[in-house]
Amino acid sequence: MSYQVPRKAILSKEQLQYFQESKTHQDIVSYIETLNDAVIGSKLTDDCSMSNNSKSFHDGLPNLPSESIPEISVYFNESWGNRTRIDYGSGMELNFLCWLICLERLGVLQESDHKAIVLKIFWRYIQVMRILQSTYWLEPAGSHGVWGLDDYHFLPFLFGSAQLRGHKYIRPKAIHDAEIVEEYSQHYMYFACIAFINSIKTASLRWHSPMLDDISAVKTWDKVNSGMIKMYLAEVLGKLPVIQHFLFGSILTYDGPETPRSDASQDDAHRGHAHADLGGAGQREVGWGDCCGIPVPSVFASAQIDKEPGFKLASPGIRPCAELPFHGNRDILDEIFEYLALEDGVNSEDARSGRRKLRSLAVMCKAFLEPALDQLWRSLESLFPLLNILPAFQESDGTYVLRGAVSPEEWARFDWYARRVRKFTYTRDPPQLDIAMHTYFRLAQLHSAPILPSLRHLHCPVTNQGDFLISGICLFLTPSLQSLEFEVITSVEDKLCGTVFHTLIADGAQMQKIILRGKGLSRDTISMAIQFQHLRELEVEGMGDALDMDILERIGALPSLVDLAIDFTDANIPPLDKDIGMKDLKSFMITASVPFIRAFLPRIASQDLETFVAVSPSNPGVNKKDFIEEVVSRWKDTLVRVALVHKPAALDEVVEELNTSVFSPLLPLRKLTYLRLEGYSMEITDADIGNFARAWPEMTTLLLPFINAGRPRPTVESLRTLSQLAPKLRYLRIPLQTSNLRFNPNHHQAPAVEPEPGHNLHTLTVASSDEPWELREVLHLARYIDHFFPNLVFLLPFCGADAERWMQVHDIIQMYQTVRQEAIGSERGKRQIAMT
Repeated sequence: MSYQVPRKAILSKEQLQYFQESKTHQDIVSYIETLNDAVIGSKLTDDCSMSNNSKSFHDGLPNLPSESIPEISVYFNESWGNRTRIDYGSGMELNFLCWLICLERLGVLQESDHKAIVLKIFWRYIQVMRILQSTYWLEPAGSHGVWGLDDYHFLPFLFGSAQLRGHKYIRPKAIHDAEIVEEYSQHYMYFACIAFINSIKTASLRWHSPMLDDISAVKTWDKVNSGMIKMYLAEVLGKLPVIQHFLFGSILTYDGPETPRSDASQDDAHRGHAHADLGGAGQREVGWGDCCGIPVPSVFASAQIDKEPGFKLASPGIRPCAELPFHGNRDILDEIFEYLALEDGVNSEDARSGRRKLRSLAVMCKAFLEPALDQLWRSLESLFPLLNILPAFQESDGTYVLRGAVSPEEWARFDWYARRVRKFTYTRDPPQLDIAMHTYFRLAQLHSAPILPSLRHLHCPVTNQGDFLISGICLFLTPSLQSLEFEVITSVEDKLCGTVFHTLIADGAQMQKIILRGKGLSRDTISMAIQFQHLRELEVEGMGDALDMDILERIGALPSLVDLAIDFTDANIPPLDKDIGMKDLKSFMITASVPFIRAFLPRIASQDLETFVAVSPSNPGVNKKDFIEEVVSRWKDTLVRVALVHKPAALDEVVEELNTSVFSPLLPLRKLTYLRLEGYSMEITDADIGNFARAWPEMTTLLLPFINAGRPRPTVESLRTLSQLAPKLRYLRIPLQTSNLRFNPNHHQAPAVEPEPGHNLHTLTVASSDEPWELREVLHLARYIDHFFPNLVFLLPFCGADAERWMQVHDIIQMYQTVRQEAIGSERGKRQIAMT
């Protein structure tokens, strides 16, 4: 056999694709799977059967052809990191695996050695690498930052999860138990890797290793192990930045498309390939984001630097790094990263995916660091992430306290992140993150400047004096504050709310939004709240008889007010005999009886109202149709959002029944994009749905009320109507009769490989009539909905009715979408190959 010194051969995506279909790729994957199967249920401490050749390793490699040494030694030498870049990554780990493959091909290792190869040879290699990494502070090559398994290795997690497959007691979530990790780290690679990570990083796994934290939610080790193999194929063998350094020789061959040979030395920093963005100077060292991976600081170096004096930047989950100058257009980056962050309060996979991308960007490029961190730290629901930066913040008997002094450098690090917080939700922390009350006082004592100096929005969902919430809010008051939201206020906390407003007025805060909800608001508190002349949004609930004409006139005189929500429940308002103002009001929500609302609306000066919400109790004998006609005639050309809500005055109050003709005056509102009808009992037919769809072609949100069982309701044909006549509809809540579904046979065919762009309905909430369903009906209904709304994200039952059945429909729709996307991807891949 003719041996040859291995060389690089892959520099393009086309070559990578060829490699993934080659025999060498298949051999590597097969070898990994073979080793994986060999250690299922095994411990690191188990005895292993070894061939005589393996036992002779301490003397040399028996039966090794001398002429093969120049070839296989390259894999061995490249297994220990790059001597120029001083880094190490999964590509070097792959070289060691290839060295083992070569030894087995040459007969040095036998099939009977597979278990020992993993538990003895490979694990000893990992232990040696840990020493080299910690001794020389090797940088992670091509690290995924916090969204990788480990800064350096992958295979120990793969083989380690194989060891645990079928374990009777240990589950993936056990990695969060320190005692279990310590006990089993001597027996299983997976736990040994977790112990190593915990030893060099602070805080919990969910902060510094969210990928491992996510994996811990998987139920079984079998699924973890199969997922690890898939991830290795995608993130190592499927990544050009890794495989472009792969070396091919006579044992691991490559016979695909060739690339021009380079005269550069194979020992240069980039392993002999040129960087396309640097032209002929391709062998220069490049900075963050180079094609060889992402040079990020070594965790060992970071840990050592943390012990040294000087300004450092660090936090849970984000690597310590020196402050870097910014290069580029910051405004554009801010807009892009703000888009990734999504809206506040979004709790979906999209939002989690956006944050994962932002975390990756923060460690990818120095130009991305600041804008990415600004978005990641923009909103906090606890001070724990900030306090955890301070070494003095420690756990004591299950409670977190602030002990000892804090150095100026530590405060600088704290402030570097704190200045990014724009929104803070102030609540008591959950039990697992219980912060002692005196910690906040201690924080105020040690930190003279505002804790969150750039805070814009402060939200307190529970205002309880005994829980140190309202009184503690004073620690977060800053002149930069623009929005304040208090909920569940009683007469006790009302006085503290007054103190908050007094402080903000004295500080010169330019408040633009105030929300006050509760049952004990006093006239003095609301009087101070409406002193802010820049106020644009105001919501007041629970004033009772403290709400009088003087307060209304002062609210109406606010020069910048455009959004008002006011609750007149229990208010003692005399007959309205003069105008109130509010000439620039755009959005108005009023909670009161219909007669009062009809008397109040003419006193509003606004001629350009865009949003109108009326919340009212039952008013027998009151003509609601006339009321709606008055609203429409007043703002016919401007209204785009309307909500009419029935709110019972008592729990036993009978639901008010209405005919759909009551809402017919709304049909002329050609600009209407949002309609919400709630709390009423009414009959809705397919014809009504058709009238709505034809009247409001710009509709994006249609929320119809629940209909009691036995009452007429729309059939599923209404979904077809809406898909055709309301192309912009995104959110739909509708009562449905599902038992009379009629199917076109074409609807039950497999999804088209390249379907026409479908309707973009995002969320469908359905109130069904509790009729019995068969499995066939579930399948047909899922296919029917998917046909008209192929991009549906959420299918929800209204108030939990038929929740299990609708969950089945939702799961089937998700399956259809997955099959369709895979088919589309496959077809496009074939086309791309054909074009190439």
